Amino acid sequence: MNVRIDAASWLLSSFESDFEVAHSGKSTIVLRPYETQEDDLIVTTGEVGLMPGGIHYPRELFEQWRSRIQGTRVTFRSDNRSVEMIELVNLQLGMARIDQDALLLAVHLLNGMRFREFGVTSIDRAKAVAGQAFDRSTDDLADSVRLLVGCGEGSTPAGDDLLVGLCAALRSCGHLAEATLIATMACDIAHRTTRASRLYLRAAEEGRFAERVHLLAGSFSHQADAAKIMKSIRGWGASSGLDLAAGMLGGLMAAAERAEASMARSA
Repeated sequence: MNVRIDAASWLLSSFESDFEVAHSGKSTIVLRPYETQEDDLIVTTGEVGLMPGGIHYPRELFEQWRSRIQGTRVTFRSDNRSVEMIELVNLQLGMARIDQDALLLAVHLLNGMRFREFGVTSIDRAKAVAGQAFDRSTDDLADSVRLLVGCGEGSTPAGDDLLVGLCAALRSCGHLAEATLIATMACDIAHRTTRASRLYLRAAEEGRFAERVHLLAGSFSHQADAAKIMKSIRGWGASSGLDLAAGMLGGLMAAAERAEASMARSA
């Protein structure tokens, strides 16, 4: 299996840079550039999948590479001479087929988890933000986005994950203008959140999403696929999978309701 890299990544140029090891886990290593404002480099393996701007190693190579890390500083080299070993992955999210029964099943399963009963994210909150984008209620939308960006704990706060999932949902059903509007508003105040979230929000503005988001967006064409993915999202970080799903399901429900209302008016 080849090394896999985001096709839009700056890693495709030859370079040698020093990084701080911000995190070293079983499946993810986060490298933070020294003395530059470049994005973090997120190195992954296994089911974590490829992240925007990142690199994904086969498990054996990942373990070998991680074992060489000494202390909190590492030099990372990229050389185009090894390009034949690299698989470029397009993380642009396209249209997805949505089955209404599969969507309703996913909503039912997520609500059954009762994961954010009084918290930051919910399907209804995502639906409300999507509705403001559809209606071009820019003042209300800006207020909603402001309340979500950076809201929560961890490397990707819950509010940011909800916004990323919402933007992915709107793109997957063809509402590119609304997705871009929300992402741009979030990016305008992204200094309020973490480095990782800033990276993912900027990628969302460009229509690029992590492979796991692609999997989630593509799972609503069949009920069996929806049920399977909803069982797995609990393992995506502390709550990132749940928050992404809330944003995505809220966006898809808002888009479906908008389409139904438009058909009813034209009937």
